[in-house]
Amino acid sequence: MNEEAMRRHRLYLCYYLASRAIFVVATLTLLAALITWMEGVKSLYAGEEADAFYFVYLKLPSYLSVSLVPGFLLGMALGFHQLGKRHELVALEAQGLSPWQVAWGPALVLGLLFGAGQWFLLHNAVPATRHDSDALASKLGILDPVSQLFSVRRHWVKTKDAFVFVERVGPDQTLENVVWVEKPQNQSPTLIAMASLAQIQPAPQAPEQVSLVMPRARVLDLKNHPQDNSVFPECQQALKGLLSKERVDVDFDACPLTALPNNENPQSVPQDFRRQIPESLSVLMRLTGHPDGFFTDELRYLLKSAASYGYSLAEYSAALRARYVWPILIVLLALLVSLLGVRCKPSTGVAFPFTIMLVVYLVGYGVTHVVSKMSLE
Repeated sequence: MNEEAMRRHRLYLCYYLASRAIFVVATLTLLAALITWMEGVKSLYAGEEADAFYFVYLKLPSYLSVSLVPGFLLGMALGFHQLGKRHELVALEAQGLSPWQVAWGPALVLGLLFGAGQWFLLHNAVPATRHDSDALASKLGILDPVSQLFSVRRHWVKTKDAFVFVERVGPDQTLENVVWVEKPQNQSPTLIAMASLAQIQPAPQAPEQVSLVMPRARVLDLKNHPQDNSVFPECQQALKGLLSKERVDVDFDACPLTALPNNENPQSVPQDFRRQIPESLSVLMRLTGHPDGFFTDELRYLLKSAASYGYSLAEYSAALRARYVWPILIVLLALLVSLLGVRCKPSTGVAFPFTIMLVVYLVGYGVTHVVSKMSLE
């Protein structure tokens, strides 16, 4: 009798917890999509509502990957809290059944299912839609505020004395739409170079160095015109657009321009541009512009550490490995939520499930942090 009752209660509990978890995850994801849509509506023009809806559709895998873990944990915790308030956990004990013995099976199954879903999102759905969503965001001028809560926009990479912008990576690892801005610390920009294509070439004479080569680049040497800001209004406007995250076509005649002596009228003079950069920085540039590249929260982590670690790719690799721990970690966190959730009683306050979710999520975050540190050793 107990075995039959155990099986029946496990099936019911699995359905009940799954429905609560799916509801919370869906609510968080749709809320993120709604915020993005409302932000996108402000910048729409000429009847582009369909594009805005399509943009939100492309961003759904990204939002789902962010909300899945906390939403799943909170949904399970709320499910146990509701079961406790309805005296169902007490009823299990009255039947001679341990709530934990009933709960661990459904928790394990749900952890495996949601973990597999998170793995699919990280490895397939998010990379597959990242490039298209970025391109459409640039077209519509949507700032995607939800993503900004968790990440910084990719493309811009800072070196010691320069900023580098890479729009995307083309065939054969060529860099497309590249902007190089030389700016010493605490000083104004001294040089701007833009090119529609660039390549990374080895530099045998300098170990751990490579050459960034921009054929037919449009180069503006600001050192020759430190005070003459009115000579290059188009270039200033283009650079301002890039810095404000707007899409700018870098292969047009107005900007940048080669500074000419004797106050001659500026003209568009394409020329080859070359700079030596660390090899690790070249890899970072290719990653930031790659349509299937790493996720923006990993870029945030790497850029935050870059000043101290000198663009260490080990930092990036450690962050990436730590992120991929989550699909496996979800199973253990689900069991931990169940262990705490079965303690809910009819008198348990509503703050208890939120506390469970927060504590368990912090445990998971701590585990990923330890994995990241161990990967660096």
